[in-house]
Amino acid sequence: MTPDKEKDEAAIRQWHKEVENASNTGDFDAYASHWSDNMIWMPPNMGPMYGKEACMGMFSGFVDNYEVDQKVTIEEIVVSGDVAFSRFFSMDKLTAKSDGSKMSMDNKNIFIFKRQPDGSWLGTHGIWNLNE
Repeated sequence: MTPDKEKDEAAIRQWHKEVENASNTGDFDAYASHWSDNMIWMPPNMGPMYGKEACMGMFSGFVDNYEVDQKVTIEEIVVSGDVAFSRFFSMDKLTAKSDGSKMSMDNKNIFIFKRQPDGSWLGTHGIWNLNE
């Protein structure tokens, strides 16, 4: 498969749109389908999380407890062969399902992707921290 830079960047932008939508609707299966089984997350103020089960456990707890309104602003996408990364900002407005209290998180993020044999992209690594 010959890489096509514009097509690859568009596919990663679409990946972000689909993940943002899954976050906003609490669609666990759609969200999980965008990540590799051996994924790694490095969330703020926590140790690394290894594997889809651990990472999706964190995501599930998040959407089980909050209504999410996430907006992603992509700053950069770089593709090199079958590996790519995106650098982006995300603003998460959260409403607690228990009592309606609100909070927000302003994040800076880097995600790494690997091209799959069918040409699609899966997230393999995510690192983020808060803009405080």
